[in-house]
Amino acid sequence: MAKSDQYFPNAELWDPHRWESMADPKDEEREKMDYGYGLVSTGADSTYLPFGAGRHRCIGEQFAYLQLSIVLIVTVREFRLRNEDGKEGVVATDYSVSGRFVPVMRFWRTFVQSLFSRPMEPARVKWERRNGCS
Repeated sequence: MAKSDQYFPNAELWDPHRWESMADPKDEEREKMDYGYGLVSTGADSTYLPFGAGRHRCIGEQFAYLQLSIVLIVTVREFRLRNEDGKEGVVATDYSVSGRFVPVMRFWRTFVQSLFSRPMEPARVKWERRNGCS
């Protein structure tokens, strides 16, 4: 569905902004229900459903988000991150086509689009453990 021109114009092109919601926030609030593990959306109007939707939505979604938050919090708390070369800011992001060949099920396929974005130039980050952290 994510690569269907029926739902997205130029579906084959990488466009991370296509997932931004254009819906009325009031409509989204009416489509939420608590099944006992937190408020979740019951609507399946979106074509982006990594954890499913409705009553049979993945019960691990909240746990996955919690784990991601913990990893980020601990990393920022325990380490001082800075650009290795002393530059300020973040390098530009490349969302373009990847030309790498990757073996998939014993066949070589070209990844038309990269699953992950990447920096346009090397982003060398220096990690220094903060004082008082073990």
